[in-house]
Amino acid sequence: MDRNRAFTERASDGQVGYLHIPNMGASGLVEFAQVYFPQHYKKGFIIDERYNGGGFTSSMIIDRLERQLWALTQPREGKYLHEPERCFHGHMIVLVNEDTGSAGEWFAEQIKRKKLAPILGMRTWGGAVGIELHQQLIDGGGTTPPQFAPYGLDRTWVIEGHGVDPDIEVQNMPGDVLRGKDAQLEAGIEYILKRLEEDPMEIPAPPAYPDKSKQQ
Repeated sequence: MDRNRAFTERASDGQVGYLHIPNMGASGLVEFAQVYFPQHYKKGFIIDERYNGGGFTSSMIIDRLERQLWALTQPREGKYLHEPERCFHGHMIVLVNEDTGSAGEWFAEQIKRKKLAPILGMRTWGGAVGIELHQQLIDGGGTTPPQFAPYGLDRTWVIEGHGVDPDIEVQNMPGDVLRGKDAQLEAGIEYILKRLEEDPMEIPAPPAYPDKSKQQ
């Protein structure tokens, strides 16, 4: 997804970061760490979990994204540091599509319920019940019965059979995709830039240094 990241960089004049999470497994977590942290200082962020294949790390990523800036540390030399360390402070949007599944859907649902960001794209595929390998079969295969089903604090089953509805529905048409156009990504960038106009979320400059000299 380097092309999408470069496109986002150009289209936003460097203000918006881009991250694609291909799955919620170990490799997806590594991808998050490698791409998120170098861009955490951006004013906006697009998290793209289209085609996310699921896994088990979605809550780990949510734990990081939930952190809110409360203070800054000014070193003697160099730029300020965020507190909590390397937390994102800006506007964010999450991209999903019909092939976002399993723990990828858990991630999107958490984002919505915690009001961390709007969801843009198309309704996810609706297969959030987790599976687990049980009996091995004589032909080398195995059975994977439904094993882990999510429900909310309101005692309703969530996601399964329906999916996660986007807050902003945008469809990528096949012809546009073949021509290299990504309407969902473009809409995500447009949304972030509009929010930055409305609320720049500027970082304040440090206060004047106190006078610690000994009074005569």
